[in-house]
Amino acid sequence: MSSLNKLYNIIWGQCSEQLQATVKFLDDYDTKEEGRDIVWLLTQLQRETAGIDSLGNRHITLIKTLRTLINMRQGADEIDDGYLKRMKANAESLKLAGGRHVMISSNLITKAGTKATTQEENVELDKFLAALFLSNADPRRYAELNKELLHSAQLGNDQYPTMSSAAYELMCRRSGRYEHRSRSNNSRDNSRHGGRLQFLQRGNNTNAKSDGEDLTPGKDGTEINVECYRCHKRGHYAVNCPQGGKRVSVQVSNGVSLT
Repeated sequence: MSSLNKLYNIIWGQCSEQLQATVKFLDDYDTKEEGRDIVWLLTQLQRETAGIDSLGNRHITLIKTLRTLINMRQGADEIDDGYLKRMKANAESLKLAGGRHVMISSNLITKAGTKATTQEENVELDKFLAALFLSNADPRRYAELNKELLHSAQLGNDQYPTMSSAAYELMCRRSGRYEHRSRSNNSRDNSRHGGRLQFLQRGNNTNAKSDGEDLTPGKDGTEINVECYRCHKRGHYAVNCPQGGKRVSVQVSNGVSLT
């Protein structure tokens, strides 16, 4: 019990006075504080830092978080990686507001008279996010992709991704930005076992450099005969760009500036 008290006090001590005051106003604070309920405390802190008003009307909060998730759109200059993170953050806020069930339709995953398992619910939730991720993607870049998927499904050949990571990869393939592949556990496992991502990152270093061509190595020290779309130099992918997150402007022959 002493260890729980210490952990509870450490977490509580890291909170600002304003955040502590907000948590103290909750109806069940006294009971949870007396029992040193760490899980409850972390949940409330997560709700508050996610912008969910614990003291407001719960139904209004649910409506607001649902509206935020459904109405979010990918910006014209927003990279797919940032768009995916933003969508998952909004989905997490909806869960914290009590709306996890909104993203899971039992009618789509079970037969009449049966109850969905937790695993089936998680799979259905990710299917929902995958479809939302695609449908709200930047139309300038991905309208044609969505049309193709829609027409294919109408012809009885449903090719919509069933995972948000797969939807992300599909969009990266369509845009040609392989360097923004998903950083999910599956992708890391694929890289560790010599998968396609590792091949794209490292390539064949002995043949990477062409005669008379200077290549700029990436942050991992490797050289690949490709052009980085961030700094527009050849020799590495953007994910390993020495410029980091900075995009460099270059002048092309007609005077147009590209970033």
